[in-house]
Amino acid sequence: MWEELLIDSGLNEREVRSILVLGSNPKMKASELAKELGTTRLDAYNSLSRLQEMGIVTVTADRPMRFSSMNVHQAIEHIIGMRKQQLNRLVEGYDEISKNVTKETKPTQATQRNADDPRFAVLKERGKHIQPFEEDG
Repeated sequence: MWEELLIDSGLNEREVRSILVLGSNPKMKASELAKELGTTRLDAYNSLSRLQEMGIVTVTADRPMRFSSMNVHQAIEHIIGMRKQQLNRLVEGYDEISKNVTKETKPTQATQRNADDPRFAVLKERGKHIQPFEEDG
């Protein structure tokens, strides 16, 4: 359940597992965490870096560096607080900008959308499908 909440908050699976491991085993080296997660040290460092930027993971100045994390409950509360601040800034910015927009402004043709409007799709790996046809010809 906690894991799902953390993933829903925008963390990837390795970051979630890092929080779970570090929350119960503080002051781990990145190599120890990588081994515990079954990943490379570089991947562990990348996850740790992002979590540190978010304020969830702390690092010692020692060599080798050792990492600790908030527990899962604290991490979710921290992320909720961050998201609330982001949303408040967005609302305040929107309110400020909206003061200059009149409510009578009609949406332009470009901003109106009907259900029948054409849509586009991104074609991936087209080269692999075209190549057999080119070889036949």
